Amino acid sequence: MEEGVNEIGISHIILDNLQFILGNNVKLFEDRFMHQDRFVHRLRSFATKSGCHLTLIAHPRKEGDGEQRLTLNSLYGGAKIAQEADNILLIQQESDSAFPKKYIQFFASLNLY
Repeated sequence: MEEGVNEIGISHIILDNLQFILGNNVKLFEDRFMHQDRFVHRLRSFATKSGCHLTLIAHPRKEGDGEQRLTLNSLYGGAKIAQEADNILLIQQESDSAFPKKYIQFFASLNLY
């Protein structure tokens, strides 16, 4: 990413998706969250230092019947993601209707860097 920003002039990077990037090589559940938290913190630091806009796609946890409205708590390991993000978009589509509604919720962070 550094090379792309510094040498090519890239100003926006999209990482799709967090769970795939981190992989499954961390076995313990707690260690997986710690690994994710460190990675998200490093991304935040990179974006702040480089001035590059970073879009990180993180899929929600599987909750209930899947028809509940998503919240910030729906993010898999979401506390650190929500803490480090400048903005969060939650995108959801109903699946039990012939004409499913689509929802976009926007959350702006109050953390100013």
